[in-house]
Amino acid sequence: MKLNLKNVLFSVGIFVFAFVMFTGKADAAAITAAQTGAWADTATWTGGVVPVAGDTVTIPTGMTVTVGATAAAASVDVTGTLAVGAFTLTTTTGVTVQSGGVLTIATGGGTLISPTTSIIGTATNNGTLTVSTALSGAGSLTNSATGTLNIGFATAPTITTLTATATGNVVNYTAAAPNCKVTTYDTLGFTGSGAVTCAVTTVTDEIILSGTVTWTTTSSITTAILTIGSGTSMTNAAAYTLTPASLAVTSTGALTNAGTVAIASIATSTGSIVNSGTMTITTFGGTLTALTNTGTLNLAGTGAAAANITTLTAGSAGTINYSTGAQTIHAGPYYNLAVAGTGIKTFPASLVINNNLTINGGGTATVTLVDNLATAYNLYFGTTLQGAGKWGAVGTTGANYVSDTYFTSGVNHYITVTDSSSSTGPTITTTGGSTTSTVAQSPVPVAIQITPEITETTMSPGCSGGNKYNTSTGELCQNTVVAEAKVTYNFGNKTLKNGSRGEAVMELQRFLNATLNLGLVVDGKLGPKTIKVIKQWQKEHDLVADGLIGAKTKAKMNAEAN
Repeated sequence: MKLNLKNVLFSVGIFVFAFVMFTGKADAAAITAAQTGAWADTATWTGGVVPVAGDTVTIPTGMTVTVGATAAAASVDVTGTLAVGAFTLTTTTGVTVQSGGVLTIATGGGTLISPTTSIIGTATNNGTLTVSTALSGAGSLTNSATGTLNIGFATAPTITTLTATATGNVVNYTAAAPNCKVTTYDTLGFTGSGAVTCAVTTVTDEIILSGTVTWTTTSSITTAILTIGSGTSMTNAAAYTLTPASLAVTSTGALTNAGTVAIASIATSTGSIVNSGTMTITTFGGTLTALTNTGTLNLAGTGAAAANITTLTAGSAGTINYSTGAQTIHAGPYYNLAVAGTGIKTFPASLVINNNLTINGGGTATVTLVDNLATAYNLYFGTTLQGAGKWGAVGTTGANYVSDTYFTSGVNHYITVTDSSSSTGPTITTTGGSTTSTVAQSPVPVAIQITPEITETTMSPGCSGGNKYNTSTGELCQNTVVAEAKVTYNFGNKTLKNGSRGEAVMELQRFLNATLNLGLVVDGKLGPKTIKVIKQWQKEHDLVADGLIGAKTKAKMNAEAN
């Protein structure tokens, strides 16, 4: 029987083709490194075959394989060293670094795609490591300054040690509803979707939210930069403190705070911030589009300029505190507004305060009013409720109550306090009129000036020349009565003497300037030269000239003022 060679060759070809089609690959193999060398070098591998996609690769102890060109494999098991150069190694299953094994990924383009990565030995990423299924093992992974680690699965990585503190390194969680590994990060990103679960406490450079993620904190967090991207949101829960040195909220991004947030600087933010807890903003590096407050908002520095807030919603609840230096107050309206610290606080036109205005809680700040249209329901000086009426600086036209301690001297505008119905204090009756005003005792004395009603009656014929009875009718004459304004200096309750200090001394200095034209500096410091003047004044007013300003001297001074 003769064999036809062509038929034999044809039959073998059909068999090979069928085998390949059936198995899905013709070159899948288990390949082991025979020596140290380049991945692409045939001499590196047993049998002289370079691994390709689908092969399972083993790098034994004592051998180093360097990826110096784009390469692929199904999996790589490393007991020796796998060094990924400035090229990409793609595995379909993943890389296992055994005890004693070493993995390095080079900077400048080094990339390892390893769906399941198990590190029992050590790994250092200077390039890009992308893990989509699991990152585990009892070993350590260090993300160096140039490293980017992309974690694409939802469960938290279980690798024992993840070091990601080097300045410049980035760890991105890209999955839906990701859980992070709790460690210290330099830059931490959540770029996927769904709810983030992450009890991290320290991110030394930046937290970045992008995609459509939402994050409700389960820990207190400190970071240099917090960037909340469009379509994302972050909620700081009531039990925690969020401390970003810089904050940016972009477009439809949102920050909601129910706990405590301390922001050193806000960058230009077109998103929204809602505060129902306690929030402190020290400076504005740009414009904030929308801020809603129902909690306590502290605008703590001169850089916390209200002009940088486009829309402030704060009229229904909560308190906004302005402190530390001269500040311009936002147009509001407000529910509770407090001004403290130092410097002049300039109110906007037609300001509305629906509940409490508190001035100067423990500072020296004064309020400058720009019109007579500002209103507040209650007025507090420190913690003491004041009376209803019109309040302004000394000399303000139309004001019932005046004080240069709380209102900027020389400004001729007042604010109307509409209620203060629960205030308590001494009753002051105006001279010659029927008006009675109640003014709360202040922990810091204030000068109070009350302008009484002026009563006029028409003088009848026969009552001229000061006649007591009408020369025509014999009836009692009704002459014009003009009540004069009474000025009361509040010198406090304590005896003043050499060395005394405080607002009561300032009142004394104001009295001496007004009555004796001394030109004293109103600094609240009582010294020997002023005591000498006091002694002379006491002598001239039939008082004991001892230089002690007690109850009798104070009463005499107030009588002298009127």
